[in-house]
Amino acid sequence: MTLLHREAVPPSALAGAALRVVDLDRGIAVDAAAFDARVEAFARALGRHRSRGLALVVAHTSLPTLVAHFALLRAGWVSMLVPAGSRPDAVQRWEEAYDPELVVDDARADVVDDGATLAGVRVRARSCKGAELPPGCAIMLSTSGTTGSPRFVRLSAAAIDANAAAIVATLGIGADDVGLLPIPLAFAYGLSVVHSHAIAGASVALSSRSFTDKTLWHDAASAGATSVPAVPYGYQLLARTGFLDLPFPSLRVMTQAGGRLDRALATKFLDALEPRGASLVSMYGQSEATARIAVMPAPFARAKLGSAGRVIPGGSLHIEAGEVVFRGPSVMLGYAEGRADLARGDLLGGELRTGDLGSLDEDGFLWISGRASRFSKLFGVRVSLDDLEASLERFGPAAVVERAEKLVVVVEGAADVSAIAEHFATQFGIQPLHVRIRVGEALPRSPNGKVAYAAIP
Repeated sequence: MTLLHREAVPPSALAGAALRVVDLDRGIAVDAAAFDARVEAFARALGRHRSRGLALVVAHTSLPTLVAHFALLRAGWVSMLVPAGSRPDAVQRWEEAYDPELVVDDARADVVDDGATLAGVRVRARSCKGAELPPGCAIMLSTSGTTGSPRFVRLSAAAIDANAAAIVATLGIGADDVGLLPIPLAFAYGLSVVHSHAIAGASVALSSRSFTDKTLWHDAASAGATSVPAVPYGYQLLARTGFLDLPFPSLRVMTQAGGRLDRALATKFLDALEPRGASLVSMYGQSEATARIAVMPAPFARAKLGSAGRVIPGGSLHIEAGEVVFRGPSVMLGYAEGRADLARGDLLGGELRTGDLGSLDEDGFLWISGRASRFSKLFGVRVSLDDLEASLERFGPAAVVERAEKLVVVVEGAADVSAIAEHFATQFGIQPLHVRIRVGEALPRSPNGKVAYAAIP
């Protein structure tokens, strides 16, 4: 059956990409031809349902979810990815705001509905009342994890293709590479791992297991994984659980995104990886730019330690009034808060004001100093909360927020409260009267490993 509107809605180049998938949790491996056959069958089923629509995909890190995602791309549908584990009330709010034609969920998930099962996922059709979707948007990513906020990033097929190609070029991904995906598929970082390996004709190995589960790393090594992605919190877990002492002969590169990595921790991984012939690559990006904006070339990892790297191919960076501004083909079309916003077209014209503060050095390397919104004015003085947080690295993972005109400091581990108070007084002139310090608590984190500042009381 021929799918309609394929000429009007050109699918992403990723729709026809060759991808071999190993689902480590299920013990399943499919080659590129078998994966393509599953995707094509799903895409044809979508064409029988209607020519083009919106599908809310509960994005598990699994083979069935990947098949559904690539089929939606192939059929020219809009794939609205939401994190697995989202609360039912959050999913309900998204359904009400966007009125999707389909809701797709992993058939092994604990979901009760009357949907049909196709290629390992449940597909629930809805009586959508929304207007026909115009061309443009291909993927939507949530900006706020599992909270149910209606704001999503709208990404075009051209944007996801451009970003995937740029990542392939900067990381040197080849057909023999196997990218491990132990991070959520619904977040830009996780999705970029899949897209970059797909466009390179490479492989991905999927798992939803914890970083502290040593069986994950045994299985990843057995699958020949060549790359491991992690956010800073993931690196903290890996350091604590002895990951660097495990045999992993196929490992070629570890990538890092999702925030600033502690310099001492980065050095520890560099010291352990380099003798193995592997590298640590720090990256910087935002969902609003599809995924990556800058990547650190491996030869500069030590000389430029702490930098976010150089801008990806096809993009450019400049600083306006201290703010990092990115231009390139992978910039989003704009935000959406409901179905009607999918018809709004390109609102940014390829330019993204990131909201991050930073500078470019003489070699073109980007240095992020904080978020424009992460400033407080205490006792008449403007204070960068990110700078304060970074200064606490020697005490352990930390978060700093302002509550009721006082600083609240939370530090994981058995840090010395008096030493922290003295640090703030001597380094920043902030007296104990203005600070509340809590130690030995786990920082609240979102599903992608970032600190959930709003959850700090």
